[in-house]
Amino acid sequence: RAVWRVVWPLKPEQALLKAKLTLTRCSSREPDYDGLVSSFKHPIDGLVEAGILVDDKSSVIGVPEYKWEQCKKGEGHIVIRVEELQKTGI
Repeated sequence: RAVWRVVWPLKPEQALLKAKLTLTRCSSREPDYDGLVSSFKHPIDGLVEAGILVDDKSSVIGVPEYKWEQCKKGEGHIVIRVEELQKTGI
């Protein structure tokens, strides 16, 4: 729901069929890679529920780019960048 509230004003007319995601976690301690990736499961699901993405399967979002940036303790947040890509046929 938190994702939905933030992205609702930015929602496209139709959910994106193909997108590139760049996901950045800002926290005081660097997570291990699987912790970094898993921390974005719910936010990505929120993008689907909010109608930003048609689905979160790899044919829609490919392999997202996961990043980490250090910030002060208590100031943690995430940054999600969604770029629409053209759907190509096979």
